[in-house]
Amino acid sequence: MTGYRFINLAIGFFTMMSGAWSQALFNNLGDPNNPEFINPSFEDIARASLPPKGWIDCGFPNESPPDVQPSGAWEVYRPAYHGYTYLGMVTR
Repeated sequence: MTGYRFINLAIGFFTMMSGAWSQALFNNLGDPNNPEFINPSFEDIARASLPPKGWIDCGFPNESPPDVQPSGAWEVYRPAYHGYTYLGMVTR
């Protein structure tokens, strides 16, 4: 794995987790060690460039936002392993 690809994957992971952490802080109804997430499986209507319901895009301006797949956008047709949709993230 090249250095740039690793850095992009790491940034994407931390961006996704910061969104999860912000959800955990604001939507936690009790135990801080057991946060409740909104839509933890990223289920939504498959579409390009819009995050799933209950999640926000924490990326920088002019970066590609996450997608709900399989929408057919970007030639992604792989079915979900569980449920109907999944989160797609661009790495460069």
